Amino acid sequence: MTTFNEKYLNEMGYYKRPLDEFAKHCSLQGEFGAFCMYFLRKLGCKEGLAECRSALDAMGCFSAEEREFIIEYFSALGKGDSITQTQYFSAIKAPLNEYMGRAKSDYGRYGKLYIQMGFLCGVAVLILII
Repeated sequence: MTTFNEKYLNEMGYYKRPLDEFAKHCSLQGEFGAFCMYFLRKLGCKEGLAECRSALDAMGCFSAEEREFIIEYFSALGKGDSITQTQYFSAIKAPLNEYMGRAKSDYGRYGKLYIQMGFLCGVAVLILII
């Protein structure tokens, strides 16, 4: 999301293409790309915001604060003139960097643990099968 925000700020500064055209050229990949495209499609609809909220709730991996931040972020995309958009998304950099720092620290703390637990579970299943 941090990379997407930087690309969007660059877009606002130079190309200033419409949001749907930017999303096509942004080359969003992986799970975030699918997630972002879903949000951009749904937020244009009348009841899209409610569907986006329920999709985030169904994921179950975000806290309430993070869900509200994501909804607020995607709701602001494409709303207003380029100067306002640039100011808003420049101000969003600090919270995004904070979330990125938390994610990196959690990965550093729990990443190896998950790999070890997966390996041990695999060994336990192997022992049960034999």
